[in-house]
Amino acid sequence: MSIKTAGDRELVAAVYPFLQEQGFDQTAESFTSAEATFPDTIQVYHAEQQRLQDLAASLTTQFPSLSVTVHHLPNELWQNSWQRETGSFATEKFRVVWDGDPASLPVDDRMTFDLRDATAFGNGQHATTQACLEQLETYPGSRAQRFLDIGAGTGILAMAAHALGYGTIVATDIDEQAVVDSRMFFERYGVTGQVLQGTYPENRTPFDVICCNVLYPELEAITKRVPQYLKPGGLYFTAGLIAKDAPAFLHSCHKVGLRLVRQDECRHWLCLTLTAVK
Repeated sequence: MSIKTAGDRELVAAVYPFLQEQGFDQTAESFTSAEATFPDTIQVYHAEQQRLQDLAASLTTQFPSLSVTVHHLPNELWQNSWQRETGSFATEKFRVVWDGDPASLPVDDRMTFDLRDATAFGNGQHATTQACLEQLETYPGSRAQRFLDIGAGTGILAMAAHALGYGTIVATDIDEQAVVDSRMFFERYGVTGQVLQGTYPENRTPFDVICCNVLYPELEAITKRVPQYLKPGGLYFTAGLIAKDAPAFLHSCHKVGLRLVRQDECRHWLCLTLTAVK
């Protein structure tokens, strides 16, 4: 949704608290010039278009001078818009950097992944990546355990799994540039593992943990084969879907022997932890 403010200082100062009161605290801004202090346009992102339409009605009632437009974005464009807005982020154990100067970041115990030179789609900026990282870091691995990252992008989840102690690391992606990027970052951060082009490895030795951070409905198609590669009792972390898609996705999971263990949300995206029925 685009909110045109014309750079009006008082209007901007009033709109932001209103957005926060309505539960919309994730926004992006554009300015008329480099010297502008207040944005002439505020962008608001949400997975549910009805929520944005309701917000637009409330905004124009509260602030009649605003020009508010709700846009529908295809999944890929919407994800890229979120990427531009999300920025670098930190979880309990990791920091992911894709803009700015890493030297200016606070010094702490988090492991930092500098992904600024990533060129592949899915370069670690998206909210679903943060959600998957937050779930993954609650399940530290061991050297005997095997980890598979499907749709790896930069390989960020696979690198995190390596840092968390998993002994065998495999990352896959159908995109050739993603494979190049993942291999580059594996080398940079000392990750010993395989990066393969495709979806599933040819070797069917089962994994203890599988992560798949791709958009629905592609996510559902990939998930149908997950039990063939996951150990009984193994964990499957997945993101890339919103609330309205969850019932159909979970029904599909149930049919192939996957059961929900945990559900979290990060900026309107769901991140699910499932387990393979023993």
